[in-house]
Amino acid sequence: MDGKTKERLLAQTLREHAATAIPSDLDPWPAIRGRLRPQRASRPRLGLPATRLGWVVAVLAVFLAVSGAAYAVVPVLTRAFQMEAGLQHIEESNLAKQLNLSQTINGWTVSVQRV
Repeated sequence: MDGKTKERLLAQTLREHAATAIPSDLDPWPAIRGRLRPQRASRPRLGLPATRLGWVVAVLAVFLAVSGAAYAVVPVLTRAFQMEAGLQHIEESNLAKQLNLSQTINGWTVSVQRV
């Protein structure tokens, strides 16, 4: 027997075996979907709340975090933009001078209003 005849005989044997051993109505997808659905439904995606109570707690937590941050930042911003005592004395004593100067270099303009 030559190589081609052996190859044809092997292919025919495999086809016959596949036809008898594997049923034609075999569909694995329903079983696969049945296994995946309970796992997906039991675990919320991306950690998002699954119930109304969960959403209420999440919104309340965000509100408290934003309120706390605002409460902490307001005094810092107030101090940052508050006029210093020395500058306030200069302003009240009329020691400041109005200049209104402006100079442009390489497309950038710097203006000085008061010193």
